[in-house]
Amino acid sequence: MYTVPKLSVKEKDIVETWSSWYPNLDIHEKGHGQLAKEFAVKIDKALATMKPRENCNILESDANKKAYRLMDELKEANKQYDARTNHGESQ
Repeated sequence: MYTVPKLSVKEKDIVETWSSWYPNLDIHEKGHGQLAKEFAVKIDKALATMKPRENCNILESDANKKAYRLMDELKEANKQYDARTNHGESQ
């Protein structure tokens, strides 16, 4: 689910601009959603393949490190996606 702005004016020129811009925004946000889904799978696989640890605290710490590293990669992937698409303008 995506929360996006709703147009609340009726002026023809604004409606025309919005109508030409909005589809790109929708595509763009779905692209961010797809990146998030891909990284969720990566995180799931990384955690599922972890070997046993000495204790739960070590396991938790190592799992968090893996997940946070992948979240950092997701942040970078989103930045690159925004730069590549000019925040959806070129989609």
